[in-house]
Amino acid sequence: MTKVIRDSESVEIQSKFGANVAGTFGTFAASDTTPSVATGNLWKTHASSQALTTFDDGTPGQIITVISTAAVTYDVTSTTLKGGSVDLVTASGDVTNWVYDGTNWYLISFMDVSADLSGGQ
Repeated sequence: MTKVIRDSESVEIQSKFGANVAGTFGTFAASDTTPSVATGNLWKTHASSQALTTFDDGTPGQIITVISTAAVTYDVTSTTLKGGSVDLVTASGDVTNWVYDGTNWYLISFMDVSADLSGGQ
């Protein structure tokens, strides 16, 4: 069966991530250890130290980018954040990317801005 859109009909496409996908960053609240990412894919942490244990309201296949604005501890050892056998601690300016499979958030990449890569080793 083929569906046809006629001139008299309209189709509206809305992005689930419309609130901040256009290049603006949402900010996690300081005391929220499980911040919602329902409204976007670009995030910054609160400008104070915090611990994160998961991200709420994700959609399977969703990829988020999180920029740390202070020290952030990602509990990847006993939560639905998956990223190794030792908790990940980031500093201001570090960037993480995560993908959601419907149950767990998997760390795709971590950029440590303090790492000196000029030596090529």
